[in-house]
Amino acid sequence: MNASNTDSGEEAIRVESVQKAFAGFRALKDVSFNVRNGEVIALLGPSGSGKSTLLRCINRLEVIDGGRVYVHGQLIGYQQRGGDLHEMSDAAISAQRRSIGMVFQSFNLFRHMTALQNIMSGPVFVLKAPRAAAERRARELLDKVGLADKAHSYPTELSGGQQQRIAIARALAMDPKVILFDEPTSALDPELSQEVVAAIKTLAEEGQTMLIATHEMAIAQGCADRVLFMVGGELVEDAAAPEFFSSPQHERSRQFLARHT
Repeated sequence: MNASNTDSGEEAIRVESVQKAFAGFRALKDVSFNVRNGEVIALLGPSGSGKSTLLRCINRLEVIDGGRVYVHGQLIGYQQRGGDLHEMSDAAISAQRRSIGMVFQSFNLFRHMTALQNIMSGPVFVLKAPRAAAERRARELLDKVGLADKAHSYPTELSGGQQQRIAIARALAMDPKVILFDEPTSALDPELSQEVVAAIKTLAEEGQTMLIATHEMAIAQGCADRVLFMVGGELVEDAAAPEFFSSPQHERSRQFLARHT
């Protein structure tokens, strides 16, 4: 957590009355909240509560059915002309995504690339950065996540925790304004998950804006400034992390904490 950054009040993410349904099932029901620059948000809730769907809507991997999402003041997925919203082209949406890092629970590394090549891929092929500069930055990020000695290892030669740390470094290589984490430790055993928790704590201390969907209480309690608690597609509690864990206001929050802490 970095209080000096979160005190600035600058808005990083704004979600306004977002709605999403799948074949008639309402996955998100008028979800609204703001995230300040440098703030770390833990997105908690039981399985099926809409956490992953919400993240995918923020970076436009899912098209919302209603509402609006802004990242650093930029409306995601649409342009407003007059009083109407017009959907942006795929290329324009892809350009917007460059400022939104995403770390998935399944790592999603390129299996035919080394760790170094995975981290370089976005800057080289998307941002058209010079290869030498991209490699220098990738090596810096490998060192940041504690894997400088794994630059030339392929994903199959790495543990799950190491692969997830490479995925975090790959997201950072694009210099995102915000990073979204979708259950980053759920595919890992407890020992390996601690490697990832440590990497996320380092980012929090450096003031990286993050929204983390997780069941890992070490992340929520050790890194988060605020907790957003979701049930059945609704945001039922939004509280500072210490207050959420010491005195949750909603009965479903209390039930969840009784099972997970």
